[in-house]
Amino acid sequence: MRGGAVERGGACPHACGRPDGRTRRLWPLRSGSRWPAFADASRAAKELLQSDAEWERIRPLTKAEDDATFEAIKRRYREGIIEHWGAAEQADAAKVYAMLAGLGGEKLVGAATELAPGTFWPGVSY
Repeated sequence: MRGGAVERGGACPHACGRPDGRTRRLWPLRSGSRWPAFADASRAAKELLQSDAEWERIRPLTKAEDDATFEAIKRRYREGIIEHWGAAEQADAAKVYAMLAGLGGEKLVGAATELAPGTFWPGVSY
């Protein structure tokens, strides 16, 4: 194992379509039922960061050089929080990927013309 990836000969066993034949061994794939708890903790953190007081508490971690930069970081973080995630959003993501594969071909997406099974964590929806 090197740099979080496993050397593989031929196709990725997870059908990820990486042109170099390597696959990243992601924690959720190895950890069984732990990933739903991870997803729940991630959602809880995002909810916590709706609070300006929490942002002030972690402000030093952002290393923002001024108030405008700090406010931009906070605003953009909040804008990036996905409000809904489920089967419909996953189907939409698959459509976008297929469109990108059609437009950019192998140069853009590698050998995979569609999202591989297991791309999204099963059972995670909100």
